[in-house]
Amino acid sequence: MYNIEKNRKSISFKIASQLVKVISHKPKVKYLGQEFEDGSFLLLSNHSARKAPTKIELYFKRDLRMWGTYELTEGFKAAHKYLTNTYFHEKKHWPKFWAKTLGTLATPFFFSFYRGMRIIPTYRDARFINTLKMSLEYIQKGTPIVIYPEDSSKGYNEIIEHFFSGFVSLLEIALKKGHDLNVYVAYFQNKNNTFYIDNPVRYSLLKEKYEGNYDLIAEALRKRMNEIAVDSSTQLKTKKKK
Repeated sequence: MYNIEKNRKSISFKIASQLVKVISHKPKVKYLGQEFEDGSFLLLSNHSARKAPTKIELYFKRDLRMWGTYELTEGFKAAHKYLTNTYFHEKKHWPKFWAKTLGTLATPFFFSFYRGMRIIPTYRDARFINTLKMSLEYIQKGTPIVIYPEDSSKGYNEIIEHFFSGFVSLLEIALKKGHDLNVYVAYFQNKNNTFYIDNPVRYSLLKEKYEGNYDLIAEALRKRMNEIAVDSSTQLKTKKKK
């Protein structure tokens, strides 16, 4: 199994982190309610391409673990294929030539940085059970989990069209083990480099309200993320007019 402890304290990762900070400035954080609690919780965020995960890794002070695509954890060849074909071409919509050229140049850096983040790999098959087991181990240690549930297969949008509901499986398993996690919905507004973090909601309350339906729970949280996105965008427009 992929070792998520590997390379965390390596010199190469520390150097890479400092280089990334030059172009990825520290974000502002606005809580719309209660601030992060001690212990474990679940933070749901949009991607904003790679911006949100990178800023959370570099600037959030809590020791946390993120879910991320398994391709970037399995080896250099798999990482290269994912970056050139999936990330740069399909999601970022770059022409194939530039996706392949720049993807090849960027793979060594992306691969090293990604592994240094100690990502919990996510899968689209039966191996997803490993993602859940690994995540539960960290929850039991009191470590927060960060998940990006948006469907980005067609690219990254400011308004999220669909949430994958796999994260609800983790919440349910954690509840059965005695961990009724708070769920924070966060939206990273790239235009003003700000994370807007909503008031948390306890999973047991979501489960009761939506009768344990995973899709309905995911949909409700997706809508809330979009509400935050719209509100933050409206506030920016209002400030510009003034």
